Amino acid sequence: MSRVSLAQDDRQTARRASIPLGLVAVAFLLPTYRSCTDGAILFPAEFVRDAASVLLILPVYLCAGALALLTTRALLQRKMDLQTRRLGLGFVLLLVVTNAATLYLAWRGSPEGMAVALASIILAVIAIRSARGHPPWRIWDRLLLAFTFSASGSFPPLFLGAECFRGSRDDLGVGAYLLLSSLAALLLVMGNAAARGRSTQAS
Repeated sequence: MSRVSLAQDDRQTARRASIPLGLVAVAFLLPTYRSCTDGAILFPAEFVRDAASVLLILPVYLCAGALALLTTRALLQRKMDLQTRRLGLGFVLLLVVTNAATLYLAWRGSPEGMAVALASIILAVIAIRSARGHPPWRIWDRLLLAFTFSASGSFPPLFLGAECFRGSRDDLGVGAYLLLSSLAALLLVMGNAAARGRSTQAS
């Protein structure tokens, strides 16, 4: 295999993840949830009213947008430099820390939600630690994996997913479906990347 094709393979996961990352951020700008039976479907920003709601709602959208921009810039430059990796790690850690800080606030009445959110934090930390000693693009893949775990266990997708399964779909707007489907796409991308990594090691 040529050096060029190897480099392209290194960037494959980042290329595939960049679009759903960007779509998670775009979901912040779309009507997402109806909190009152006879009310309009509101945007996520309309639920951000105090410090607690900022920590519960904003980080997953903000970090996804930042990672999408960093990924796109690195792909255009064809280089995953140290500064980009450090910035990416910072945004991933921001999401992990805010998830941990709001764990009790978000899920004190839901043991199931608490368990899923806690598991996502643990898996994200494991993914971050597993990045050590790998080439730059592989490190980035693991940071994206950590984000995917942490984002999936953050308050907005867990709450909206629960509403969907409860049969409250009439209260969900296009932003909710875009957020949930984009995170599902990210999980598929990262799962495929893990499968490719195992097959490469086996061969």
